[in-house]
Amino acid sequence: MTTQNDTEKLIINEIDKSKEELIDYLGKLISFSSESYGIINTGKETELQNYLYKDFLKSSFDKVLKIAVDDKNNRPNIIGVLKGVKNSNTLMLNAHADVVPVKETEKEKWFSDPYKARRSDNKIFGRGASDCKGGLAAIIFAAKILKRLKIKLKSDLYIVSSIGEESKEGETIGISLVIDNSYRPDFAVIAEPSNCEIHIESTGNLLFELKIKGREAHCGVRNQILFPQRYGLSSGDEIGVDAITKAIPFIELMQRIEIENCHKWKTETMNSGGYPIPIDKQGLGFFTITPVKIEGGQCIGAVSGYVNIIFNISYPNWLKEEQVAASIKEKIMHLAKTDEWLKNNPPEFSTQSWGPFKTSINNPGVKLLGEALQEIQKEQPIYSSFKSVCDATFLHQKGIPSVVFGPGGLNSSVHGPNEFVPIDELIKSAKTFALFAYKFCNRE
Repeated sequence: MTTQNDTEKLIINEIDKSKEELIDYLGKLISFSSESYGIINTGKETELQNYLYKDFLKSSFDKVLKIAVDDKNNRPNIIGVLKGVKNSNTLMLNAHADVVPVKETEKEKWFSDPYKARRSDNKIFGRGASDCKGGLAAIIFAAKILKRLKIKLKSDLYIVSSIGEESKEGETIGISLVIDNSYRPDFAVIAEPSNCEIHIESTGNLLFELKIKGREAHCGVRNQILFPQRYGLSSGDEIGVDAITKAIPFIELMQRIEIENCHKWKTETMNSGGYPIPIDKQGLGFFTITPVKIEGGQCIGAVSGYVNIIFNISYPNWLKEEQVAASIKEKIMHLAKTDEWLKNNPPEFSTQSWGPFKTSINNPGVKLLGEALQEIQKEQPIYSSFKSVCDATFLHQKGIPSVVFGPGGLNSSVHGPNEFVPIDELIKSAKTFALFAYKFCNRE
C-alpha cells in the first residue's frame, strides 16, 4: 500500500468531519422525484438538474454547463468542471439523475414517503438512494471537498449528472450528448451501485418478446376445445386455441436455457465471485432470463387468443446479442414444431438490446482507483462485474475506458420498495472519489 501524503490525509479528514453534510445532501437529492418510466421522453429530471446547476455555481466550480438537445434546456445534463492546466489525464465522474417511478399502488409497501429520506439502521432509505443518487451525492461531494480545500488539479475533472439512463437515452440525449459536446475524458467512473467493488465489466442485456397465437372462443366451449366430441361436432383448434396454455412450455424452455447457461462460463471477475478475493456481493450466476411482463386475452369470458411475454435476458459480454437471440429462437421454433397448432401458426419474436462494457484490469485508471480504495478501506479491493447494464456502455462505445463504482448495490432493494444505501458505503465512496480524482488528475 502506498503512503498517504499530507494532502491526501487532509481530503480524507475533511470528508470525515463533513459526513453529516453528505448525508443531508443525499436527502436533498432524494426529495426530487426525477422519475423516468423507462420510455423515451418520459423523464422528469429537470427540477433536480436545475437545482444542481445552481448548486454547482454556488460551490464555485470553475465552469458549470447545461447541455440539452433543445434551446429551452428541457431535461439538461449538468456538468461541473474543476479546471486543470493540462489536456491529458482528464477524468469524468458520472451518475444519472433519473430514478424508476413509485406507483401509487406500491407506496403502501414503503416504510415511509419514498421521496423523504429516512435514516435507520445505518442506512438511508428513499427512491434512488442506491440507484443512483447515493453515487451522485458522493461524486458531487468529493468535488466540493477538493474545491473547499483549494486543492489544485493538473488536469480537468468533470462532474456529470446525466439524464435518461433508465430509458436508455444515455445513448442519445444523456451521457453521449455530453461526450459529443467535447467533454471527452481519458477515463470515467460511473457511480452506479457496486457495493463499493470495482466493476470492470458488465453483462449485456436483451429484451426478448415472444408472441404466441391462439384463437378466441367463449369459455362455455372450452369443453369442446379440450375433449374429443361426437361425430359431426367440432372440437379442438376448430373451436378455439388457448394461447396461455400454449405459452407454458415456452416459459419452461426459457427456465431450462437459463439454468444450462449459468453453468457454462467463468472468468476472474464474472461468475467466479470476484478477483482476487471471491466475495463479490452481487453473487454468482450471470446468465439470467427474467420474465418481466406477460400480457394476453381479450376478456374474462373468452379463451385467450394471444399471449405476449417479455423476457429480460442477461448474457456474457463475449457473446453478441445476435448470437444469443438466434440460439433462443432456434430452440423455440424446434419446440413449436412439436405442437400441431404452433407448427402452422409459429411464434413471433422481437428484440431490443443494450450492449455490455469491459475495461482491462491493467488500465492505469483502474489501478489508481483500486489504489485509492485500498487506502480508504485498508484492505484489498474486489474487482468484479456489474450484473446489469448502464451508461458505461455508451462511453465504452465511444472508446472511453470506464468502470462502475459506487455505494449500495442492486441487492439494496433497487427498483423495489424501501430502496436504501448503507451510510458507511456512501462515506467510503465519497472519500474514494475525492482521493482518486486527486491522484488521477495530478499524475504525470
